[in-house]
This record gives sequence, C-alpha cells and structure tokens, in this order.
Amino acid sequence: MRSIGSILCGVFLLGAATTARADDVAPAAAGKPAQQLTIPKGKLVIDAFIDINLSTGAAFDPVSISPDIWYGLSDDITLGLVHSTAGQFGFVSGPGSSLCFGDNCPGVYDNFGIDGRFRLKGPWTLDAALLVDGLATDAIVAGKLGASARWVSNKLILEVQPSLLIAFSGRDFLSDALLAPITLGYALSPKLQLGVQTGVILPFKNTSDALSIPVSLLTRFKLNPKLSAGLAFSFLSLDEGADARSLTLGVSYAL
Repeated sequence: MRSIGSILCGVFLLGAATTARADDVAPAAAGKPAQQLTIPKGKLVIDAFIDINLSTGAAFDPVSISPDIWYGLSDDITLGLVHSTAGQFGFVSGPGSSLCFGDNCPGVYDNFGIDGRFRLKGPWTLDAALLVDGLATDAIVAGKLGASARWVSNKLILEVQPSLLIAFSGRDFLSDALLAPITLGYALSPKLQLGVQTGVILPFKNTSDALSIPVSLLTRFKLNPKLSAGLAFSFLSLDEGADARSLTLGVSYAL
C-alpha cells in the first residue's frame, strides 16, 4: 500500500477547469464569476489529464489518463467524480493511478473520489470529499475537508486550496495530512495564462521524512469558450531536486 507521499506525488486551476470555474461555462456577470469556483445549475465540465512520470530511472512509468467530471447541482453546489491528483488533492504534480499504465501502477483503475463544493461568501467555497484508494489491493478510505478561493486583479490570479486529509481506514499506510497548494497566474492575453504552483504536503506521521514541497510551471490556453488546454512541468518534491519530475497535459470541456 502506498504512503501519503506516493499518493500525493502529484488544483491546476489555471490548466483544465479542475475547480469547475464559472467563467468556463457562463459569461461574466454579476457576482464576479471569474472568481467563482462553482458552476451554474445544470452545467457540466469534463476534465481529462494525461500524466507522464519523467523521474530519473522511471521515465514514462507510469503514464496515467485521469478523468474528472463536475456537475452544477445548483448555482451554489457543484459535485464531482474525480480521479486525478489535481481533482482529489489540489496538486497538479505527479501521475495519478486511475487508468494507469506501466510497471509501477498498482492497477489500471485504483482510486476515485466523490467531491462536493459549496459556495460561501465572496471568493470562498467549502470543499468536502470522500476518497477511495487501493482498489487493486486493500482499499483505503479517507475524507478531505477544506476551502478554496480565487482572486482576480487585473491580469493576476491567485488561488489557494488548503485542506485536511483524514484517513478513515488503512491508518498504518496513510497518515492524516495538511494539504496547502498555492497557485499564482498571470494572463498574457485573454486566451493565454502562465503560472506557478507550489505549496506543502504535511503528513502528521513521520513528518520530517514525509514532508513534501512540489513546484509546477503551468500554462493554459483557451481554445474557444468551451474548450481549454493546459500543460504543467513539475518537480515532485524540492528535497528530491530535479530527479523526481513529471509532465501533465490537461484538457477541459464545458457543456
């Protein structure tokens, strides 16, 4: 069974619409939808991530294709079926383990999550998720509770997504942890954005050995009002230097 570090070895909010942003499914209007992290009632956003491990000695093993599906239950409540590390944990870095291919995969389909996002006052939303990992071996069930916020000022975009991960089962293999991704972006044009994501993965067990600080360089291009694509090159943890790295391609389509 994998540790918290390997599960989280990798929300690119600037890439595909992992946070189901309102501006991907509705035009700007009252309530500043560019800063809203839920989607309108009845709308659907589909994200797909191709994650490629580029680490030293393990290039292209594994490669994963992770789909996330978000639905607007109401204007203030968004539900998601998530498989990517971005959708489940907020960090874009690292291959997922659903639709996973390679010798280092625990199985082709090994995890999923059910996520709920509830719109609060201003740019804030409350996030709650039930996550299941290890379907190919012994399943671990965990819960995630946190918040998300997105601020837009002229061409600058700041996104934060702090959360607490709590293991309900498999506590010998998975530690409770604090997850705190931070994403800063800059809009070069209405269609092109560049950004960087970092943050901290702080397990409460064996903290000094398992602490991880990933760094990702991001770009996003809006092809049309419904379709966008993003690319991320990531160093999975600063303490491992340039040896642990990955490449992520994200595509998002809004219905």
